[in-house]
Order: sequence, then structure tokens, then C-alpha cells
Amino acid sequence: MTTYDKITKELINQANHYNRDDFHGSRVKAPTWKNMISAVELRHSHPCSAKKAVQYNEYKELTMHVKCMIEDNDEVEIRPNKTFLVLANEAGGRRT
Repeated sequence: MTTYDKITKELINQANHYNRDDFHGSRVKAPTWKNMISAVELRHSHPCSAKKAVQYNEYKELTMHVKCMIEDNDEVEIRPNKTFLVLANEAGGRRT
């Protein structure tokens, strides 16, 4: 995401992208950097909770029923939040 100053139209912020090998990449030229991150450490300093594992994308799997329901609801322009509520109720309710 790029952010510009409303008055001077100068570049303020630019989204930086990182991968798992601590590689830093950006489309901003060096003179416009306000803050520079030189390294990213991706190791956890605490154990991951099994209860929170459902929130991580890599643990989510969709069945064919769910995939078809999402596609059908998308074709008839049903909002995603309504689809989510139906799927959550089928799965046994939504946890908050």
C-alpha cells in the first residue's frame, strides 16, 4: 500500500514484503525510506496454541460441499458474511 502526503503529494509510506528467508523487498527507492527494517526473525518465542490453530490459513481445509456452496452463493451475489454464518452454523456454531 502506498501513502502520499495530501498537500505535497510526496511518498510517505510503501508496503514492504517479506518471505520466510528474512529477505526484505520494497519498491521504494532508498532516498524516500523513512524507516528501514534490516532483518525479520520468524521463530516463535512461545509455543503455538492448538485452540488458535484454526485461525491460521495453513490449517484451513475446505470440503467440496463448502467450496460448492461458496461458489453458488457468489454467483447469486449473496454476501460473504451470510455465507460464513451459514457455514458456521452447520459446523456447530460460531465461537467468539
